[in-house]
Order: sequence, then structure tokens, then C-alpha cells
Amino acid sequence: MKIRIIIFLVAISFAYSCTTHFGTRKLADGWYNVADMENSIVENRPIVKASGFMDLSLDSCYISGSAQMIYTINGKCRDVEKFSEATEKAIGKHIAFLFDGKMVCAPKVNARIDSGNFMITLPAGTSHLDALMVLNALEKQMSGR
Repeated sequence: MKIRIIIFLVAISFAYSCTTHFGTRKLADGWYNVADMENSIVENRPIVKASGFMDLSLDSCYISGSAQMIYTINGKCRDVEKFSEATEKAIGKHIAFLFDGKMVCAPKVNARIDSGNFMITLPAGTSHLDALMVLNALEKQMSGR
């Protein structure tokens, strides 16, 4: 009976170490598989960190019927094959972009993304200055500064 309890506790500990609930530990900025969307739990290991990004650009558009602006950061992963394989495994599931330990967006993957291209949609209400701050922080990570 003791051995079963020990095995159970080790298994629970291992399972918990494979996922992270926001607020318990800050993860590196980047794309992650979502383990539990309802509870905002992502896997600990990133699909790709921000240091693996390239060709970032900031774009914007107005929300239809309002004066509110939405900002997006468009980019590409250096390791296209890794991103392609990860998105293929995630079809029908969500992947999340984390910045500063917070989930920024979590799109549902509908198909393998062979190009390595991605779009980060910043939350509604993000100011132009804040969008530039995120872009600049990601560019610093890309260049290793």
C-alpha cells in the first residue's frame, strides 16, 4: 500500500511539473501548447521562445463599428520545421503566446503552419505605446540583448 501511495505522489508531482498555471512561475516569452484552456494551464516547455523569432512587424486595424484599435505583431519562427510539427500536433487545440508571464492570446490551431509565420493579437484596449513596448521587448530577445 505504501508503494502505491509513493508511486501516486511521484506521478502527480511529475504531471504537475509538466504544466504551469499562470501566477505560479514566470515562463519565457513565446509560444506554448495549452494543457488546459479553461484553467489557463500551459506546458512548461515552449514550442518556440521569443529568441527564436525573426521578421517581426507591428500592424493595426480598427474593430468594426467602433473607434477601438487592435494591434497585432506578425513574425516568423527561425525553426520552421519545429513550429510546423508543433502546430500539426496541436490541430484542434489551442496554443498560447505568453509575454511577461501572461497569456496574451491563445488561438485554436486549424491546420499545420508550414510557413513558420504567426500573428500575436494583443488584447483589445492595448495602447499604441504598449504595443510598441511589446514589439521592442521581443526584438531585444531576438537579438540576444
